[in-house]
Amino acid sequence: MAKKERKEKKEIKKNAPLGVKIISILNYISGGIAILAGLLFIALALINYPLIADKIGSSISSVIITVISIFLIIVGLIAYFIAKGMWRGQEWARITQIILSIIFGFSALTSVMKGMWSNIFGLAINFAIAGYLLFNKRAKRFFKQ
Repeated sequence: MAKKERKEKKEIKKNAPLGVKIISILNYISGGIAILAGLLFIALALINYPLIADKIGSSISSVIITVISIFLIIVGLIAYFIAKGMWRGQEWARITQIILSIIFGFSALTSVMKGMWSNIFGLAINFAIAGYLLFNKRAKRFFKQ
């Protein structure tokens, strides 16, 4: 009997709402881009990119580039794990995504208030994601199972 319940639970989890799948895919894409950018920055640090080195000094530029690259890779890995958790219907991923979307949404809002109108798209996307995950009944039910 327990096997049947687990099998049914797995089948239900496979039927993620389209919005959850889209958010998960966006996280996979942004995580992949962040990891690739981090790897690119590591390559730049290894070859000590001349344009940067001339402007701020070679040893400082390598350290700065390395720190940025490590940060980007960590951000990319976090996005990957959130995406994986969202796809599988894990509640911790939903909560983490809501918190990050609200933080990034308010960050975009402050930028828009300072006149950086290009962040209006990020503002809308982040608050739409948070609102969807907070208030959509089908999405909440998917994560509660």
